[in-house]
Amino acid sequence: MDTAFGALIGAVVGSVTTGGAAFASGWFQREGTRVAARAEHRKERRQGRQDSYRTFLTTSVDLVAIARQQCRNARIGDEFDTELMNSVAHALTEAWIDVSLYGPQEVTMRAAAVMEALGRLMAGSAFVAESMDVTNAFPEDINNFDRTTQEFMYAAQLALDDDGSQRLRKWPARR
Repeated sequence: MDTAFGALIGAVVGSVTTGGAAFASGWFQREGTRVAARAEHRKERRQGRQDSYRTFLTTSVDLVAIARQQCRNARIGDEFDTELMNSVAHALTEAWIDVSLYGPQEVTMRAAAVMEALGRLMAGSAFVAESMDVTNAFPEDINNFDRTTQEFMYAAQLALDDDGSQRLRKWPARR
């Protein structure tokens, strides 16, 4: 009887151990799958943000170059192309919408600052186009727009480097 009881206890312990190992293995496998799915989701989301940030930055840089060229044109009496400035500004507005949707908030705030600078830049360009008089304000509007674009770039870099465990804290000082 003692041998049968010992065999029964051994069978029960073996079954519980095997069941526990199977449960632990299944749980770890499920957690591993969950972690992999989250990582893939973050990767896809990051790619979309990266593309929207790139479009916003390249359009901003293009606008700075065009504005500087238009400023030179106005100084020497050549035509000031408001159509070109307006079309690039429109493309920048469309890119801003994507940046705003992807976030995060810190990047969206920097993009909003770029859009405020865009408003001043476009108002200055309208004045120059009408009067063909380049005051010091228009080149300063261009420089301000360029600075805010650089601040956006810095925020975008931090956001893309953030793996979700860090938060954006430091910003370059405004000049």
